[in-house]
Amino acid sequence: MGSSNQMRLAVLQALSALCQESGSFHHDRCPLGVTVSSVQMEQWHAHGPDPPGSPFSLPPIAGRQAVPQRAAVKVQRASGERSMVSKTFEVRGIAALVDLPRLQLGAVLAHELCHAFMHLFRFPRLPPVVTEGVCELWAWLWLSASAAAEGGEEAAARLRLLERNADPVYGAGLRQAKACFDEFMAAPGDGGPRTLPEFMKLVRRKRRWWVAEPAAPAGGGRHGAGARRRGRKR
Repeated sequence: MGSSNQMRLAVLQALSALCQESGSFHHDRCPLGVTVSSVQMEQWHAHGPDPPGSPFSLPPIAGRQAVPQRAAVKVQRASGERSMVSKTFEVRGIAALVDLPRLQLGAVLAHELCHAFMHLFRFPRLPPVVTEGVCELWAWLWLSASAAAEGGEEAAARLRLLERNADPVYGAGLRQAKACFDEFMAAPGDGGPRTLPEFMKLVRRKRRWWVAEPAAPAGGGRHGAGARRRGRKR
């Protein structure tokens, strides 16, 4: 996708090629969006004193909360040899299908930005129903905010499509994600209202949904957001 941190629109053929190349989940379906990410690994070895500015003379990267996309592990052996492995988590770009209606495009980008967030904050590999479910939750929250701010029937209709999606990963995942999110937000927080980042921390820790899936509303079908895919390059 060229240089890092690009966000662009793509025709269907190019978007499908990105999905297939990056090994995204269910790349055989018609995609609406894809997030291409990577993990770069570097390794250092040293003997004797550390020269100024060497990786070994710097504090552990994992302790620098301002740089969540990097992590490092230092190893000190009895022989005096030292080694360090550093991983850099990068989102190379996000692509969405060209010519989508504005509200649908916004929901697709919200979904893909959740994938980018989870990669940069080093979420473990989660079951697809959790990963895609929480990303659909971001799309649902964006549409819900749009409906509240702008009114109109289109945002409400797209919300219903998400909620009624019969897809066993995207639809079921959203309904479980929303049930867990609603339960989390309803509980009293420490020092103020609870937030979406706090909910994401809980998802990262639990690695599964902890509330049973509510019944899907009548009239569901495999439509709406069920075609969004993520890719990960390593």
